[in-house]
Amino acid sequence: MFRIFPPYTLYSHSYYLLLLIIDVDANIAMSRCTHKGCVYCVNHENINVLTSLRNVRPDTNFPILMDDGEVYVVSGSRIAGVNGIISKRKRKKGVPRKKAEEFLEVAEKLKGKEVDILLMHETPYLPELFPFMRKESLAYKTAYEFIRVVKPKIVFNGHMHSGGYKTYTFPWGTKYVYVDSSQSSRHYLVFESLDKIEVWKDYKKIAEILSKGGEFLFQYVS
Repeated sequence: MFRIFPPYTLYSHSYYLLLLIIDVDANIAMSRCTHKGCVYCVNHENINVLTSLRNVRPDTNFPILMDDGEVYVVSGSRIAGVNGIISKRKRKKGVPRKKAEEFLEVAEKLKGKEVDILLMHETPYLPELFPFMRKESLAYKTAYEFIRVVKPKIVFNGHMHSGGYKTYTFPWGTKYVYVDSSQSSRHYLVFESLDKIEVWKDYKKIAEILSKGGEFLFQYVS
């Protein structure tokens, strides 16, 4: 069972794998969770802090920071990610940024690798879910193209702070799940399998996202 959730819920769940695509205080969150399971992070956090931290499970002494374009096999699932956000200009300080061509180089590296789970912080162009998106945005279009090239079974994404959770199925069959784990929304996911994902808010399960025949189905929990 995999968990994708923010640090304030760490003690409410037991988990084997913690996947972070959110903004967290690495000094606090990582020290609390590495003793329980495997941790992988793909985001735009304090890279100096994250590169110094490792999983402490005796069988998986891996760094917690995922390498762009590398596939990690955990409990039979093939997991990969790309970190940061897309910008025409790079900065020496602040949030790490990639140029569009650098982002797509990672996609080419993952092409054909049969990725089950793709983690990315940057958001693809999906005006159906995010009506405020600008069509001319290079970042959104590049993230969409990244997913089209890699064609994972499912994508987990954050970044937008647009409330709760949203789902989408791409024309080529890839499933997409967005979750807003910000302090104002406080949603997170419990990933049971590719066909069952639980949606939680704080300490309460509010819905299950089920998949059947390539389509999303929803079961709401009272």
